Amino acid sequence: MRQLSQKELDKLVEELGGEEKLMEGFARHRRDVEFFEYHHKELLEKYPDKWVAVYDVKVVDTDKDFLVLLARLKEKGIPTNKPIIHFMDTDPKPWILVQQGVAV
Repeated sequence: MRQLSQKELDKLVEELGGEEKLMEGFARHRRDVEFFEYHHKELLEKYPDKWVAVYDVKVVDTDKDFLVLLARLKEKGIPTNKPIIHFMDTDPKPWILVQQGVAV
């Protein structure tokens, strides 16, 4: 992957709303992740086997159906690429990672 030139980077930042807007978005996202991690156990107990959307440091919606959840977020005017959305799985399955046909 090639590295962007400073001119290309400046243009991209401008197209995304400017450096201040980007930094605000990163900070909000970090706060949402921290909220989710801190409240994970509580969310699992309150919303078992449901999708949970966290935005602006609060649960904004939940549903068993991911697509229904996305539709309601859109209805509420919440961009679907902004919230932390996670399935609160009460029976998580272990993952087995395979690389080039060999279990690791």
